Amino acid sequence: NFHNMQNKHKRPTTTNTSNTMPQSLSLTFWLLVTTAQLPSASPFSSIVRRQPCVRQGPTTSPRRLHQHLSSNANNNNSNNNNNNPSNEEEVFDLDTLQQRLIQMQIDSFEQEVQLPPNPHLSSKDFVRQLLRALWDNSNPLPDTGFRVLLRSSTPLWRHCLFHSVGAPDNAQDEVVASALGEAIGRPNNQFAILVDNGETISNNGEPPFVLDFPTDVVDYGDGTCWLECRLRARDNGELLVAMGWQLQRQSVDGAWLVDQMDWQDFRDEYRPGIGREEWMRICG
Repeated sequence: NFHNMQNKHKRPTTTNTSNTMPQSLSLTFWLLVTTAQLPSASPFSSIVRRQPCVRQGPTTSPRRLHQHLSSNANNNNSNNNNNNPSNEEEVFDLDTLQQRLIQMQIDSFEQEVQLPPNPHLSSKDFVRQLLRALWDNSNPLPDTGFRVLLRSSTPLWRHCLFHSVGAPDNAQDEVVASALGEAIGRPNNQFAILVDNGETISNNGEPPFVLDFPTDVVDYGDGTCWLECRLRARDNGELLVAMGWQLQRQSVDGAWLVDQMDWQDFRDEYRPGIGREEWMRICG
């Protein structure tokens, strides 16, 4: 139920800390409270998400992010030294925590800016990176893969994705991404092959399929293209799924976006199966 999912992801309301409490202790207290109330997330994911400077934008860069976070850390360190000059061990522990949080934020940002939509990716590389992001859905943060999918979709495809989980068009991306992850990853879902369900130990964490692009990309010359991508079994090359991707360039930077995606399943346990010629759409 999308509305239950939305209630589950509402962020807890926090109260202001005392003016006399050191900023570093306030950070630690807020971290403990947030982590306790969000057991399904990474201990530091809420901090990373609440930092506005890690959101992608046209002027954001890893260097600027590092300078901004380092400046904040230095200010906090100065306050810690003024407020607790005699407790060097506590200051050291808080400094270590702050540096680790900064490094986590930088690493997370640098990974996400390489993901789609990325104007440097060709249409085939775009599909490869998008499918890889869905498989590594929890790397570097929970639901990263499905947030990437939403960012890499045209308004038409976003509407289809939102509609598939019963979400209104004005719903928050992070709530819809979590709902999509739970819906697609449920047992016996034919689309669960796209996400890591923890049963790939024999493949060393790799998906049970390899990608195959059997034909050339059909470029229509108007900022759109179509390509076919097939999923073949990693062990024996058996055809599992054939997908048709309709892509459209983003007007801002020319990065590819998903406009439509068709799905034909060739596994015996799912329909349509072998011998069916028409395509079946995931959404819409």
